Formats: sequence, C-alpha cells, structure tokens
Amino acid sequence: MSITAANSNVKKGKASNLPPGAKLAYTVDEAGPAMGVSRTTVFDMIRNGEVMAKKLRGRTIITRDELQRVIDEAPPARAA
Repeated sequence: MSITAANSNVKKGKASNLPPGAKLAYTVDEAGPAMGVSRTTVFDMIRNGEVMAKKLRGRTIITRDELQRVIDEAPPARAA
C-alpha cells in the first residue's frame, strides 16, 4: 500500500483498516488504558515531563514510540 493510499484511508475515517499496532499516535483517552493508568494520570505524567505529548489540530496526542519508551523505562515491580 502506498503512503497516499494509507493517508486517504485515514482521511476518510478508515484508520481501523490499518493492521494491528499500526496506529502512530494515541489521544490521552486512548493512552491511559494502553498503559493501564487513568486519563488524569496521563495528564499528570505530561505535566511532570514523564511523557512527551504533542498537539495536533488542538488535540493532545502521544506517539506509539513515546508510550513504548515510558513502559520500557518504568522500574520493575517489587514483590509483595
């Protein structure tokens, strides 16, 4: 699939046709469940500089790579 074809699918609201894992960015509402935290926690993480967010047409988005970085850099859980 060419980039033009992929872009036309997104413009028509057909992003669901993308293969699993192909989403490039998430809204705050999507990023929270993806990381297992609340929407408020995501905004706190952005404000504290733990997560780098971007603005795109007025929406706050977080790239897939940034979410992966945050998860990868999280400290291991301690046993109870």
